[in-house]
Amino acid sequence: MPVITVQDVLSAPTLRLTSMSGTAGVNNPITAAHVSELTRPRDWLQGGELLMTVGLMLSMTESGCRDYVRDCVAGGVAALCLGLGHGLPYQAPPAPLVEAAREFGVPLLIAPHSVPFIAITKWTFSRSPEEEKRALEDAIELSYQLTAVAAGPSPLSGLLGTWRSVSGSLCAVLDASGGVVQLSDGVDAAFLQDAEDQVGRYTTPARGWTAFGGAGRRELE
Repeated sequence: MPVITVQDVLSAPTLRLTSMSGTAGVNNPITAAHVSELTRPRDWLQGGELLMTVGLMLSMTESGCRDYVRDCVAGGVAALCLGLGHGLPYQAPPAPLVEAAREFGVPLLIAPHSVPFIAITKWTFSRSPEEEKRALEDAIELSYQLTAVAAGPSPLSGLLGTWRSVSGSLCAVLDASGGVVQLSDGVDAAFLQDAEDQVGRYTTPARGWTAFGGAGRRELE
């Protein structure tokens, strides 16, 4: 089965997507269609995603959109898709996001209100090679799990628990002074000591937390 590209998605008559980026990136292969309202989604991407958002949490300023698109590019997205319409944050494509996408050469697709994101996901899923469908199913399930725990009474501990179960990696979340905010199950004294030692080496006094896990350092604002 041939690889799905951004142009294939744009050409699908049932989806009625349009591009705000001309022909930039239209040959990018798409491995999955994923919804995320994270402003820093890079660490939750595997590359090749059509990343869909309604822009709920995005700062629609020049710097805010540049930071967001840069992070998406670092995560390897194939394209971005913004949902517009009644009841959603935006009725027209925000100029700062359009400009940021053009600057970084990322296709920015627009989904009309009549086309829900799940329709795009199903269309992509139905055309994925069989060996990729299982990975997509796992990614969708993980997305549901993360959304559920993020909306729960203890989102941070839930996120760490889910991350631990999926990746097998330990994680320690520390504040800027090195104080423990949250630990995943299995963190021992040696791992914690290493995380505390790195806080002074990698961080400067600022807001937010720093997380150290099996994949390295993470900033949580």
